[in-house]
Parts: sequence; C-alpha cells; structure tokens
Amino acid sequence: MAMQTEAGDTVGRGSPASGPSPIARVRALARGLAANAIARGSASALALRVGGAGLAFGLQVLLARLLGGEPFGVYSAVWIWVLVLGHMAAGGFGETVVRFLPRHQVRGQAPLARGFVLVGTVTTLAISLALALGAALLILVLGPRIDAGILPALLLACAALPLFAAQDWLEGLARALGRHTLALAPTYILRPLATAAALLAALALGLPGTAEVAVAASLAALLASTLWQALGVLRALRAAGLDPGGPRRTRTQGWVRASLPFMLVLGLDQLGSYADMLALGLLAAPGEVAVYFAAAKVMSIAGLVPYAAAMVVGRQFALAHATADKARLRQAARDAALWTLLGSLVAVIGLALLGRPLLDLFGPGFSAGYPVLLVLGAGLVARSASGQAEEMLAALGHGGVIVRVSGIVALATLALVGALASALGVMGAALGMAFGAALRAFLFAGAARRATGIASTLLPREVWPGLGRVR
Repeated sequence: MAMQTEAGDTVGRGSPASGPSPIARVRALARGLAANAIARGSASALALRVGGAGLAFGLQVLLARLLGGEPFGVYSAVWIWVLVLGHMAAGGFGETVVRFLPRHQVRGQAPLARGFVLVGTVTTLAISLALALGAALLILVLGPRIDAGILPALLLACAALPLFAAQDWLEGLARALGRHTLALAPTYILRPLATAAALLAALALGLPGTAEVAVAASLAALLASTLWQALGVLRALRAAGLDPGGPRRTRTQGWVRASLPFMLVLGLDQLGSYADMLALGLLAAPGEVAVYFAAAKVMSIAGLVPYAAAMVVGRQFALAHATADKARLRQAARDAALWTLLGSLVAVIGLALLGRPLLDLFGPGFSAGYPVLLVLGAGLVARSASGQAEEMLAALGHGGVIVRVSGIVALATLALVGALASALGVMGAALGMAFGAALRAFLFAGAARRATGIASTLLPREVWPGLGRVR
C-alpha cells in the first residue's frame, strides 16, 4: 500500500498493519528536508557557522601561541567589549530589517524598501560613531586609572565599533534578502582568516606580538570583510530590484521606534549570556573557572543549531505576516520548532558522547568539567523547546514584548547564577544558566502564543500551563 506525505509524495510501501519500513521512513525524512525551505536554509547556515566556529577556535589557539598568555588575555578582554557594544551599536536595525524589508518587497513597495535601507544605514553609522567617540573620550578621561599597557588596545577597539556595527547591519540585510551565505561567510569565514593573515604579516614585518598589534590585525580584517560584504549586499539589492539609487519613501519615525528597543534586547541578551562567566570571575578560583569555560566552549557548539534556524526563519515569518497568510505562518512556526528542537537534541547528545575526549583536548584535568557540560546541554535543549518564539515576535512587530521578557530573563538568570554559584561553585553556575534557559523558553513560548495566537513549540499545552489559548 502506497504511503503519502501531506504534500502527496509517495514515501514508501508497507502493509497497513506493519506501516512503512525504516528505509521508507528515512527516505520520507530526506524528502521532507529537501523540500523544506527552513530545513535547507538552516542546514546551509549551520554548515557555515560550524566551519566558522572551527576557524574561530583555531584563531584563538594561534593568537595564544603567537602573543603569549598576558597579551592574549588583554586582547580577549578588550575584544569582548567590541562584540557586546558592536551588536548594540547597529541600533536594532540588524534585527528589524528581516521584518520590514520582506514585507515591503512582497507588497511591491520598492520605494519604501529602499527608504528602509537608507534609514538603517544612516542610523547604524550615527549610533556607532557616537558610541565609539563616547567610549574613546571615557577611556581618555579615565586614562590615569587604566593600565598604560591596555590603553592603545582599547582606543583601537573604539575604532572597530562602527565597522562591527556596519557588518551586523549588512548581515541583517543579507538575511532579509534570503542570501544566507552572504550573511554569514564574511563574518565567520573571511574575518578569522583575514585576522590570522594580518597578524602573521605584522609579525613577519618585525612588529611585536602585543595586544594592540592583535587588535589592529582584527581591525584590518574587520575592514576587509565589511567592504567585501557591502559589495555583495549592494549586488543583492540590485538583483532584487532595490538599487539604492532608485526612488525612495521613508517612514523614519516608525522604523526607528520599532528598531531601538532591540538595542536594549541585545544588551540584555549579552548580560544573560555571560552571567555565569561574570559570576565565576568574582567567586571561583582561576582553575575552576578554566574548567567551566572549557565545558561551556564545547557545549556552545550545539548552540549553533537554534542560531542557524533563526537566521532562516525570520524571513519566512515576515513574508507570511505581510501576506496575512495565517496558515503559512503557523506552518513556519511548526517547521522552525521541529528543526530547532530536533537539531539541538541531536547536537547535545553528540557532544555528551564526545564530551570527555573534547575536554581532554584542553589539557589534563579539564575532563572534570564533564558534569557541567551535561547540565549546560540540558539547558540548551530546554531553551530550544520554545522553537523560534523570539524570532516570530520580532518579525511580527512585538519588540516591546521581547524587551520585557528579555529583561525578566536576564535579571532572573543573574540572580539564579549568583545565588547558586555562591553555594555550589561551578556546578551552581551551570544550574543557574540551565534554569534561566528553561525560564526563557517558558516565557517566550507563552508570550508568542498570547501575542500571535500561534504555538511556537511542539510540546503539548499540558507541558506549558497558563500560556493562553491558540486563536
């Protein structure tokens, strides 16, 4: 008896009593993956992010060996501020572009689409330049209180902020245009390779292996990758009929009002994401912190899965919303929930099986972080249980809801991590992060259901009591 999917494709044969064979089930899953836009896009984005993660890891090893312990520590401490502030400096336009640009495209509103690109570009540059100048001024004012060896690196980092923000904005533009390779490759493939090449060239020319030389190499790589991405995005805009030189209309006030809350969201996300490391830096011995960081680094690989799905699904949500296609939106939410949860579960199980050997790569004694790795993995699976609720809320214009939920989660995670780390050390920090991840999933799933009437999770309502009824 032939068996068909909902789309009507024959996927295998089997008797009514026995059902389809295992081979038929595998073939059905393969067909589903090939036909599903979210699955295909997620796989492509995930491949780029995994490759980028490998390059980033290799770059860290290279920097540590070329610079030595103390300069590498200074470089790492300085560059983390570029990452945190740079994401905020895009003014939230890197997030809302996946909502507005597809909407204006599908409605045939090319002038508005061009206007959004212009407003987003100008706002990103204005905010990032103001932030860079303000940070540089603050560093100069506090100069006597700052170690003289760190000052040059800090000032160079300020120069990197506008470039980092511009690349964040360009990544969002590429995502909104459905160009996922263009969105990810410059940041996660080209930039680490260019950083390594620039540093090796600087050392070959006789420059010292200092933190400021490393920051300068990163700055040069950031400039090169941003220019390459800008040219690619410009070509993509022209191919989509959105040449920046064409007629434009703007709704600046509405776009800015919708985008700026995401500055706060990104800041809160960074705070919640680094709560464990901030707490352990104050409460734990350096050796314990090193073991925890190694475990977190290994498990962070699994975190690429929900990120990859988010890279793709925002455009799907925005297009469905723009055409008022509730059925398409509901299906996109279900697809996103399926691939996010399934992919995260597979990745976490794989890392749990390989956890000890991977931790041993860091050196003797690091395998003691294996229990921490398992707890962090459980937290990641819990977080993935809400599907892409946050991305759906963003695409449908519920930025205020995201800000409120993100604020609650960040503060709760900080409190949990602080209290549990004080009592239980590194395991307490891991438990605090896992509980925070579960709380995040619960609150975002509920917020998405109430705001949109659509379930973002595959789990039954009995698992998520009080989330509201689907309309």
